[in-house]
Amino acid sequence: AIMLADSAVSLSMITAKVILPQSFINPNNDVEEDDELDPAPPNQQITWRIWLPGLVIASVVCTIILKPMFSMPLWQPVLAVLFSLLVAVLAVRALGETDLNPVSGIGKVSQILFGIIAPGN
Repeated sequence: AIMLADSAVSLSMITAKVILPQSFINPNNDVEEDDELDPAPPNQQITWRIWLPGLVIASVVCTIILKPMFSMPLWQPVLAVLFSLLVAVLAVRALGETDLNPVSGIGKVSQILFGIIAPGN
């Protein structure tokens, strides 16, 4: 749970850095080095044109399979897919920082969320 919380805070800081205007984050306008450069050359990087359609297709297929298989309303599998995307990013960050896979914590967080939104299942 601590690894997931740490990853969530770290991810929120990175997201804020990307979304918020640079003048809000760095009021002194100090130039800082971009320490998060991708080490792969551009011809080896995967563009959004490849991963985004794959993500959308996989999400739709997952939702189509989950709805009739578990007799769920449509919004629950959609929420499950969106939640799994967020948790996957957090898990990868936690694994990369600690070399420990937070499977137990992720399972508990998922059970709590779906216990709240779908009681009795």
